[in-house]
Amino acid sequence: MDSPDQERKVQEAAQRLTEELRNGASFAELARQFSQSATASVAGDLGWIQEAQLPDELDQALALMQPGQVRGPIRTFGGYYLLWLRDRRQVSVGDATVDLRQLLFPLPANATQTQFEQAQTQAAGARSRVQSCEQMDSLAAELGLSEAKTLGTIKLSDLPPNIRKTVATLPIGLASEPIPVSAGVGLLVVCGRENGGVDRELIRNSLINQRLDLLSRRYLRDLRKAANVDIRL
Repeated sequence: MDSPDQERKVQEAAQRLTEELRNGASFAELARQFSQSATASVAGDLGWIQEAQLPDELDQALALMQPGQVRGPIRTFGGYYLLWLRDRRQVSVGDATVDLRQLLFPLPANATQTQFEQAQTQAAGARSRVQSCEQMDSLAAELGLSEAKTLGTIKLSDLPPNIRKTVATLPIGLASEPIPVSAGVGLLVVCGRENGGVDRELIRNSLINQRLDLLSRRYLRDLRKAANVDIRL
């Protein structure tokens, strides 16, 4: 928060939304309209998560909740959160798996640094347009790419470390950061996830990176708002 006054306003707004939810408002609709999280476009859906996948404040709140309950506002390092617990389930200890699809921005085998940077820029521009696995083929056609490739259900432990770290906590239906792959630059999308054992250190590092990314985006947004443009003829 930039100031105590701004924090108070955000807290009051979060409290009003919490009351609306407790009075029967749709969590999905409020998330789409008011959330500043990357999951806003998928109605705030985090999918199935396990202990230690979220910041401590949220983990502690979830431990006290029952399915169907709403809790908030909860203050964390990144801002205020509202939680709706849809369900709980027990999972056996094992290896987590993800159902992956990939949108590929191809490069020739002898690609130059300029070509690589152009592919990365194109992928970064397309990232925010990925809203679900179902519309990836239509987006690929619109961008003049081959249809999105189905990579299938894969164990996290079988993925290369850089990709495993990226998809371990990637929300379902949203695209990853552009990733260099063998044939070019790819955007990965998790279409489904089954959680087994949890690599807590991997998840902790991923959450820290997500928080830093959120802070940097807010900082750039505030810079744009505060910028003055002097046009001289």
